[in-house]
Amino acid sequence: MKRLLGCLPVVALVWVAACADTAPVESPSPSPAPSAVANARPNVLLYLIDTLRADRVGAYGYEAPTTPALDALAGEGLVFEQAYAPGPWTLPSVVSLMLSQPMCRHGVVVDGMKISARATPLAAVLGEAGYATASFIANSYAGRPAGLERGFDVYEGPIDEPAPSVGAFLDETKDQPFFIYMHDVRPHDPHEATQESLAPFGHVDPKTLKRIRNRSLQYRRLTRVDHTAGTPLGSTENTNEQTAALTRLDELAASYGHAYDARIREADRKLAQTLDQLRSRGQLANTLVIVVSDHGEELGEHGGWLHDHSVYDEVVRAPFIIRLPGGELGGTRINAAVSLLDVAPTIAELTDTPTPSDAFEGRSLAPFVAQPHGATNGPFVASMRMNRKKYYRPWKRSRGDQNLVVRDGDWKAIWNVEPDTVELYDIAKDPGEKNDLRALEPQTATRLAAFARDYLERCKTRRTTPERPTPLSAEATERLRALGYVD
Repeated sequence: MKRLLGCLPVVALVWVAACADTAPVESPSPSPAPSAVANARPNVLLYLIDTLRADRVGAYGYEAPTTPALDALAGEGLVFEQAYAPGPWTLPSVVSLMLSQPMCRHGVVVDGMKISARATPLAAVLGEAGYATASFIANSYAGRPAGLERGFDVYEGPIDEPAPSVGAFLDETKDQPFFIYMHDVRPHDPHEATQESLAPFGHVDPKTLKRIRNRSLQYRRLTRVDHTAGTPLGSTENTNEQTAALTRLDELAASYGHAYDARIREADRKLAQTLDQLRSRGQLANTLVIVVSDHGEELGEHGGWLHDHSVYDEVVRAPFIIRLPGGELGGTRINAAVSLLDVAPTIAELTDTPTPSDAFEGRSLAPFVAQPHGATNGPFVASMRMNRKKYYRPWKRSRGDQNLVVRDGDWKAIWNVEPDTVELYDIAKDPGEKNDLRALEPQTATRLAAFARDYLERCKTRRTTPERPTPLSAEATERLRALGYVD
């Protein structure tokens, strides 16, 4: 497919709105004239904000001022209103994003695994096609420990202030098209927000912020006692302790929410700084900008806190915004449910980049853009959970350790593999997933559970063997410990 620049024709698709008039969105700073390479292959910026729920973003209807920069970008781009992260925590989700493969296929589902030597991540595909590639990450799971440094010419991580490095990389690439992957971790617990960032959302004193940190880290440790000890999950009976820890988090719900919003606002500022690096060099006009998250965060819904315990929408529904070069189709909203497995093939198509056979399992979303109001989906597996790390007896009994999400129109089904049960929700009428309709709609529930079961069986036949990782550096280990991932 030809690239989307200057309203050029597109092979096999009619981009009905490609040259429509749209109201310009005011930029944070004046934009210089486009660079001399404005008509070359588009650059790509893939920007991931860790632990960002879609429903805490202004472009998705949130009223608090968490994301002014992202909202402005959405005004110039396409907003996928029902996008799903591949999984409920960073490691398997980001591997799935970069490989365009579900975790049941790539097998990287717990610490100590990294992608197969035969896997072809997005950076390698674009590098082979002539792109200069760079990765600037704050979460080690998105980098070398998982094998995700592969294909990047420049790899820096974990780092907290990537904008200067981005600027240096842009100066070095000159007229070569580039692919930059950014991974910001600010919305991830523990939420150590500054008082300045908290001001628009609500007062949270330093002592309460410390309680939030301590209680969230304590709760995380309780969930993985057996994993840490190397004993089978469930060997340690600490249900009462976990229940008490959940109650203690409930007590801080309002303050926790304020701190979470403040950290989102801090991440949004970093996004703005990165965009300014491109804008000041005349590169933004010719850059395909994609902003996503790897998963969301439970804030007391369905009885849970943090993430990786469920596949309800607060955990697996993700923001997904694409700004095409030149801001074409700005303001378009697409309601069809999609998966972030589709990001890599969409980038490949929009940059006219060939992909290896059977490498990407997702699909390009160009047809959804061509028909933003009429595009529909048949049933598809939108997300999944394959737990090897955490244990809470009540949820083990009701949900098990494997859960598959199937979307079909307004229906969302969750097939809980071990208990072989299904939950069914009408997302349009019940976005909070409070009313399980499996008893009222037994045929739909049975059909979608069967679809999930068949998908998982097919996926197992394609599974690759993960590689053993290189040892974590002391800095990476400390970063993961600060995020609560390791003890």
